[in-house]
Amino acid sequence: MEHHWADLSAELLHAAAHDETQRLQSLIASGASLDVKGWLRNRPLHIACARGKLSAVELLLRSGARVNAVNAGRATPLHEAAVRGASSCAEACVMFGADCSAADRFGSTPLHAAARHGHLELVRLLLSAGSDHTARDELGMSPRQLAKQQARASRHSGVNLKSSVAVFSEIARVLAEENLETTAASLLLRALQVCATVRLRPSVSIPFCTGSRPCMPCVLAFAFARSD
Repeated sequence: MEHHWADLSAELLHAAAHDETQRLQSLIASGASLDVKGWLRNRPLHIACARGKLSAVELLLRSGARVNAVNAGRATPLHEAAVRGASSCAEACVMFGADCSAADRFGSTPLHAAARHGHLELVRLLLSAGSDHTARDELGMSPRQLAKQQARASRHSGVNLKSSVAVFSEIARVLAEENLETTAASLLLRALQVCATVRLRPSVSIPFCTGSRPCMPCVLAFAFARSD
């Protein structure tokens, strides 16, 4: 019996790696475990994502594969899709509740992986899904810093020089915009909080406002000054 289940497990891993959906369906119906672990404790979903096999990924997810399961390096299937640049597989994982900010054993998130490997479309997908663009890996690097580092490295490389520099530079730009938007939103929220306090306490003095009661433009200006 043990030999039978071992055979099923090996076949399941093979079918996931090669996008053999009919064989996958048959194995799952026969009771093969979706949690079987192969090399480096990679499960079928890890393997399908790492190879960009969308049909297998979707079938495994629909069949109950754990979308946030980790391998020996504490990487999730979404990490594997991010390294590969498999945007469709990543999107499927996100749809099934993948943790977009999960960190592997090196502190890297899927966004770190996408930025490091130059996958612009995936960077945008992960940002839209709520991935933490401020996260730092064990070396203290953010996804944006990794992209800038890769852009600099590409300038000294003779392989696909212009295209590599352009891609990594664009990724760094997109992540920089995300940082600016987050900072602006935080400042606005703080300004509105101060603004509400001032409006509720009209006795508060605003030096540059000449009205008997603080006017809204002056209140906002005062609030932004107070939010620094």
